[in-house]
Amino acid sequence: MQAKTWVMGVMLAAGLLTGCGAGVEENTSNEAVSDQALSRCEAGCEARFNFCVQRQTQPLEVCRSEFASCLESCELNPL
Repeated sequence: MQAKTWVMGVMLAAGLLTGCGAGVEENTSNEAVSDQALSRCEAGCEARFNFCVQRQTQPLEVCRSEFASCLESCELNPL
């Protein structure tokens, strides 16, 4: 049952990350759009953060610090 909940959380996060395209100008170049796309690592960090927050098994501060650590491991500056 937990696996199903986790999968639904990941799918929800992926759906929220991809969005519906609202607010994107039609004249936007492909380079500008690709610069905004999340890497698989970043998307995984986002999904784990959402899962941590939704399950509320840890304080929000712990979820945030784990999210920041995850982004750092993706070679990003989380700030």
